[in-house]
Amino acid sequence: MLEAAGLSDFLKFEENKSWWSWGAFWVAMIGLAQVVVGAILICCGCPQIGMFLLAEGVGDMVYAVQTGLTGSFSWRAYAMHKVVSLAISFATCGIGKLFKLGKEVAKGVTKKGVTKLVGKMVAEGAFFCGR
Repeated sequence: MLEAAGLSDFLKFEENKSWWSWGAFWVAMIGLAQVVVGAILICCGCPQIGMFLLAEGVGDMVYAVQTGLTGSFSWRAYAMHKVVSLAISFATCGIGKLFKLGKEVAKGVTKKGVTKLVGKMVAEGAFFCGR
């Protein structure tokens, strides 16, 4: 009726969203608890699990701030975020160890050792090719 009269912008109804989200607040508290427990585990000699909890806790706190400020928090979206976050964390949990191992191997490799290895490969390759 208002649209037909050209008054559709005259009166608008919008939901008044509060800046405070209890859901985002509780997710931030869960994240804070994860950070505290992670720090304690790191100090007590369990750095793998401690770093995992620390990273997850920081991720939860960042998520809570982002969704709390935009007013778009939902538990369903948080659950999906958490599942993706956990999957990535579990998939990459051994990558740091692999990088550390590669760094140690690279330290052990010397120019002389590489030259010797390449020379041996060339000699064996020449033998294999019939020279």
